[in-house]
Amino acid sequence: MNLVEKEISKDIKSVILCSICTALIPVLFLSIYPIVGKEVSGLLNITLINTPDSFNINRTINYISITNYLGYIFNYVYIIGAVYGGILGATSDIKNYKLKRKECKDFIKIKIIANLEKYIAYSLIIGMVTFIAISIITPINSKLELILLEEVYLIFGLIIIGLLFMSIGFIVCSLIKKNLNAVLVVLCMLAYTYVLGVASRLTYKLEILKIFSPFENMNAMDIVNYGFNKFIVIGMIFVSISCMLITVIIFSIKLKEVN
Repeated sequence: MNLVEKEISKDIKSVILCSICTALIPVLFLSIYPIVGKEVSGLLNITLINTPDSFNINRTINYISITNYLGYIFNYVYIIGAVYGGILGATSDIKNYKLKRKECKDFIKIKIIANLEKYIAYSLIIGMVTFIAISIITPINSKLELILLEEVYLIFGLIIIGLLFMSIGFIVCSLIKKNLNAVLVVLCMLAYTYVLGVASRLTYKLEILKIFSPFENMNAMDIVNYGFNKFIVIGMIFVSISCMLITVIIFSIKLKEVN
């Protein structure tokens, strides 16, 4: 495990920096929560009546409710988390085919575990910063423990969606030589899945496209209001693990070709 720690220590500064930059988004929005009163909420609700569904804005949302407000914020955090997870996977540098076959399994395992721990640390730092912000701005008459429980669920969703794109990034990294090109491919895939999710909301005829969009299936607002769909969670975890196994297979095949 010393090799895993060494791998993590190389990027610890960037992990902390990225997590703090991402955490500033919920902190910024939560800081203005106390001034989002009934008058502002009513104005927003009137405005949103004529807003297209493709903007991913729930017309039934109660902007006075801090849990719904938090869920709406985390929809954007999920996008950034997916980008970060995808970049971690695409730049994981798992193309060292000069290794001996006996070292292959350990090399892949170290790379995957190290990146998993980096992303989990990234998510937990966001969770801690958001926790502090919630504790400060939550009204006295609100049930703080319930709000914090919802935040835990949202952070779990962030981990799931980030690991999914990270595992996809692993595959892309193993197939494409240059890290920059691998990152571009992953970001394009992320953008396409998001656009498919937007398209699925335009009309019921396109609703089937939702299955190709993790952002629609792991929607923060739905998590706050309805909880997790266990089949979606299991499915996303299964896809993530499958992608990691495919990465190992691709690496093993290319290793044999080189050696």
